[in-house]
Amino acid sequence: MNYKFHNTNSHNLKSLLCGCALVTMLVTAASAVAATSSVQVQMGSNAAVGRILSLELTVNSVQLVTSKGVTATLVPRPFTMEQSHLVSSSEVVGRVDIPTGTYTKALLSVNNPHVLFLDNFGNVREARWVGVSLSTVILKQPISATAAPSVVRISLDIASLMKFDATQQVMLRSQPLFTVSQLSPGRAGADAEISAELEATAGKVTAVSGSSFTVTDAISGLTTTFLTDRNTAFNGISLRTMLNLLVRVHSSTRSDNQLVAQDVSISGSGAGSIVTGVITDYSGTKAAAQQVYGAGASATLLGAFGTVAMDPAASFQVDSKGMDLTGIALTFGPNNMVAGQRIQFINRTTMQNSSNLGQALTVRLQLQNISGTVTNISVASNGSTSFDLQLPANDGSPLTSLGEGASTVHIVSQPLTKSSVGNLAEGMQVKVRGLLLFDGGQTSTASRAPRAFVSTPKPTSDYYMVARQISRSK
Repeated sequence: MNYKFHNTNSHNLKSLLCGCALVTMLVTAASAVAATSSVQVQMGSNAAVGRILSLELTVNSVQLVTSKGVTATLVPRPFTMEQSHLVSSSEVVGRVDIPTGTYTKALLSVNNPHVLFLDNFGNVREARWVGVSLSTVILKQPISATAAPSVVRISLDIASLMKFDATQQVMLRSQPLFTVSQLSPGRAGADAEISAELEATAGKVTAVSGSSFTVTDAISGLTTTFLTDRNTAFNGISLRTMLNLLVRVHSSTRSDNQLVAQDVSISGSGAGSIVTGVITDYSGTKAAAQQVYGAGASATLLGAFGTVAMDPAASFQVDSKGMDLTGIALTFGPNNMVAGQRIQFINRTTMQNSSNLGQALTVRLQLQNISGTVTNISVASNGSTSFDLQLPANDGSPLTSLGEGASTVHIVSQPLTKSSVGNLAEGMQVKVRGLLLFDGGQTSTASRAPRAFVSTPKPTSDYYMVARQISRSK
């Protein structure tokens, strides 16, 4: 009896130990699964260089490294992206789960920069290099990957990559510098202009599932999935009809790092195309392409210097989302397209080649950045502020090199304009993001008269910008 009792107890003890071991293994496995952090990865640029019309760069890989040598991959595969349009904004390039921990440095591999730039005489020049650059970024503020989702923004300092030799009128390649920083999802949304905003996404809808849809960039191959909710505004399109169409999406980032579409607009059929770039002549038909989407889009068209034909029935619009335009009469049409403006052309047809960028059915003025010195500040009774921005030669804007050359842009700042500079002061160096317009010459007989929306009696320039964001300029 005693012997049998002893065996039974031993068997139960073994079973208990096995059960405890199994529970321990399950808890350990669950802990291992939970020990990751959701990271939304964004790409942007943190310096405005006015002579740069287009700059493409292939990002091979981006890794974060802890002090103990643990690595986490942020960019799983190479992609090519135009950088100059991302000053003061950024694009989402992916969402990954990385091990939790504190990361102290970043390793970046990039290659094949291609640039269209302006020399001191306003000529469009081209430079292209082949080769890989490896950059190590020691993070001033370590990235803490925890259970809470976060955003990691990678910003290229354009000025570090391109050094201009004024004597020989050539662009020289140097080692690129990057800034890698961490943001909370709420600070990385489309309404957080001061911490940089998300660029509107354009591309072809390649999948629709329930209340979400996916947009694919034909050039980079990147796919972006957007959620929709009852607050999403659909313009000329719906979830049922959007598959295989070209769309334009303004979005914001939720606390869980998911992108939510604020508004979705149709930009053409699958047979159409979209080109965004900087106008380089005063006829408004030649452009340096920064972004291309849709039929005929290819990497060879990025940075192309070509012609856009205007459809006789073309409509003209401004990208004014999030801006206060109360009391402002914008001057933008076929006779007011000038060199230096950043414009999006929505074509009814495919892009043919690098010299023929399509036939535009819709022409939309885009937000862009200029930088310079503040002068002639004036405050109106309605709370708006206006001032003149003196542009540095060949740097603050393509305006200083293109066409006749412009040294001053009149800035209109409304009460809702986002600003991080505090009180404006004479001589302050600022960067302004907004809509650049032209109201002069033979195109407007009233251009020399005082404008109701400007607080100064008479603008000192026929170029003016309605500001969406004002920030300090380095």
